[in-house]
Amino acid sequence: MISSYELSLRRNALLDQMEDGSVALVFSGVPKYRLGQQKYPFEVNRNFYYLTGVDEEDCVLILLKSEGERKEYLLIPPYEDRKRRWYGKRISQEEASLASGIRNILYSTSLNARMDAILNGSLSEYGLIQNVYLDFGREEKIADDVTTLQYRDSLLLAYGNLSAKDIAPLIATLRRKKSGGE
Repeated sequence: MISSYELSLRRNALLDQMEDGSVALVFSGVPKYRLGQQKYPFEVNRNFYYLTGVDEEDCVLILLKSEGERKEYLLIPPYEDRKRRWYGKRISQEEASLASGIRNILYSTSLNARMDAILNGSLSEYGLIQNVYLDFGREEKIADDVTTLQYRDSLLLAYGNLSAKDIAPLIATLRRKKSGGE
């Protein structure tokens, strides 16, 4: 198991490679369907896991680099005890923070509101964000009916001044050099 300190170093190295005025989103993914309502076992996006140490579906890592500031958020599914019987145990905010070393743990249901706050130009507390990095390493489903490419298209349509970039090559550069923990 990789320490939360090393995961933090990885995220900082990735932020170093990103342009100023940028936000990156790396999704953990969702299970794929076999037939009808049957799902294959969940397999986490390896780039997401490399940066967070979290092996949980329907999560999002948001990295923000703007005006000399860096912020990181980890969005996880809301925990509902009554759904535990059907879906199994889900990661809590405390567990996600301990595993990843990220302090800002939010629920994934707030993704659209958080992205609107980040990308809303002059109204944004984050400054002007001109670039959005997404993981196009492989076609990743981020919801039952949404892929990373479709999500990119919706962001570009909603926020016309945005440029979309692939973060997969930046992460691949980091992953080539192995640490002692690996």
